[in-house]
Amino acid sequence: MGNNNPVNLVVSEARNLWPSSPFAVILSLGTGKPSAKAVGTKGKDVLETCIRLATEAEHTARQFRENQPHMLQMNKYFRFNVEQGLQDVGMEEWKSLGKIIEPNTMDYLDEVKDEIEKCATILRNPESQ
Repeated sequence: MGNNNPVNLVVSEARNLWPSSPFAVILSLGTGKPSAKAVGTKGKDVLETCIRLATEAEHTARQFRENQPHMLQMNKYFRFNVEQGLQDVGMEEWKSLGKIIEPNTMDYLDEVKDEIEKCATILRNPESQ
């Protein structure tokens, strides 16, 4: 719990393993942004909110962007995460993902096509950075 977006752990581990090697690119793939929900007053509601916050990966992505602005400016960090339409799809619903996510994902991929191309170019030729 709390590490559904392991970007900070990955960066830390990579720096431990290869301290003198610069990053070519960090690619972070999200599973959809969560919807905003009230905390509630009942014990069960508060517990569900705590679980949702502990597994909320977008907060980690935001913090990483704020703490590492140079990674964005140098085109070394890319995060792709469907903005709308997947908020209420739980991780346990993987069996029906095709019909649930395909339309929203295709729309999103069309929106971020230029960023995907930029990221793919760097991945194909990391020395160009």
